[in-house]
Amino acid sequence: MIDIELIKKSDKATWDELVEKYNQMLFNIAYNILDDKDLALDISQDALYVALKNISSFEGNTWPEFIRWLKKITFRLAINKYHWKKKHKTKSLDEVLKNDKDDDEEDETTLGDTISGGIATPLEQADKNEQLRAVHEIIEALPADEKELNDLHYVKGLKYEEIAKMLNRPLNTIKVQFFRLHDKIRKMLKKSLASNFKS
Repeated sequence: MIDIELIKKSDKATWDELVEKYNQMLFNIAYNILDDKDLALDISQDALYVALKNISSFEGNTWPEFIRWLKKITFRLAINKYHWKKKHKTKSLDEVLKNDKDDDEEDETTLGDTISGGIATPLEQADKNEQLRAVHEIIEALPADEKELNDLHYVKGLKYEEIAKMLNRPLNTIKVQFFRLHDKIRKMLKKSLASNFKS
């Protein structure tokens, strides 16, 4: 096990050993989120740089605490990169050609159809759009840790078991956290829609 005190002192040889032993672990965390080897490699290196630069802010005293801190840095960098990648996604040539072709055809599928499985009336469509907008705003306003959980499951598509392993938490803890998160979102959504209805 690497000496945590030498880590705190930014000892070069100790950090070199850290990179050699744990870079693959950090790469795996990033790759599980980004599904891109080049980006995952960048994130694993960035995480080590951020950790070294901010080692004075690390308040733990044990090796497991440091590893959890390092994993958290990697996880957040990867999530941030994932959102950036999603926001700046470029279409492939096949997608562009398909969209050009589809523009010439009548689109009979609405968002309401996708949600309900049937054809939505304009009023029903407006109501569903309002609910989706409210849910999006609620999720964006969640604390960082809750938003990360939501993104891992509903955006990235990871299962509870995978999330538990990635975050190094018991599976039951993850399930309880999601139960509380769902309950919180439901209550916030109900309050938001009720407020919009009154106004």
